[in-house]
Amino acid sequence: MQIEFLGTGAADWDLESRKGREDYRRYASALINGDLLIDPGPHVPDYLEKKRPNGLFDRLETVLITHSHPDHFCTETIRMLCSGGRRSVYAEETLIAKARRAVPDALSELFHVLIPGKTVRIGRYRVTPVRSNHCAGQGECSFNYLIEEDDGKALFYGLDSAWLTNEAWCAFHRKRLSAMVFDCTIGFCEKDWRAFSHSGVEMIGLMKQSLLNCGCCDGNTLFLLSHFSRSLVPEHSELEQRLAGTGLIAAYDGMTVDI
Repeated sequence: MQIEFLGTGAADWDLESRKGREDYRRYASALINGDLLIDPGPHVPDYLEKKRPNGLFDRLETVLITHSHPDHFCTETIRMLCSGGRRSVYAEETLIAKARRAVPDALSELFHVLIPGKTVRIGRYRVTPVRSNHCAGQGECSFNYLIEEDDGKALFYGLDSAWLTNEAWCAFHRKRLSAMVFDCTIGFCEKDWRAFSHSGVEMIGLMKQSLLNCGCCDGNTLFLLSHFSRSLVPEHSELEQRLAGTGLIAAYDGMTVDI
């Protein structure tokens, strides 16, 4: 399994933030094995143009959406992806209704509703959406995803969320996870109010130790951090220095990880 991070920033980044920073971060998004995209946010076209102008989505088959916040979901990006091929889109019910409106009625069969806690077969993957510890739109359930490949590799993608929910724990506690991607919006600012819907280094460290203790993670599990706030998290070089020895890996835009 391969993860390519198309963006690693939280909602306080924008394209204007590129000026003056070498470690600019687009809104968080990830491409799995070249064929499964998580979160079609508004910065995906920018990544396509600046990083991979040729062939990035040639093999794309599936789009998963975590929730409707505008840094994770963009109707223009949905329209671009669906016009470039018959890509299936999966999300929570109220969000699917919004996504369908972005494309012609003839493509409506490409959109599929996910039910929290119910595993679905999508190509070579088994995908389990679980409620995240995060508030999305009115009446909407925001998702984290457990993505299991047929070769036995398992990825938990946990943006946006604070402490893991019991529903997430029930989805993977009897499995062995190959990698976990954690929300690190608040970085080292543990007393920030966003800790009620996002996580930081201390919180992630506690979750990591608990997961190692229970056996669903081990020394080979990769613990990857993404969704960094521009105002709360230091630049990438300092961030890596402060994470040294924790076993936590800070992702950056364009980073590719083989699991």
